[in-house]
Amino acid sequence: MLIKNNKEKEKLPRPLEAKIILTLTFCSKQVVFYKKLHKVFFVHSIPKSASGKILRKDLRAKLATATTMS
Repeated sequence: MLIKNNKEKEKLPRPLEAKIILTLTFCSKQVVFYKKLHKVFFVHSIPKSASGKILRKDLRAKLATATTMS
């Protein structure tokens, strides 16, 4: 399996690896081939505003910091 953790250069734990594989296979069965996912990022919580809308700016900022750190 080619899924690796960039920080430690080691193989991911089995449950996390299985979760990633299940997510990618489920999504690939549900969407058209050109909309297929290439990467999956898991977060502890989704930031929401007071009205309950997802704060996409905060998610993009977390993604930007995560990709620059690894």
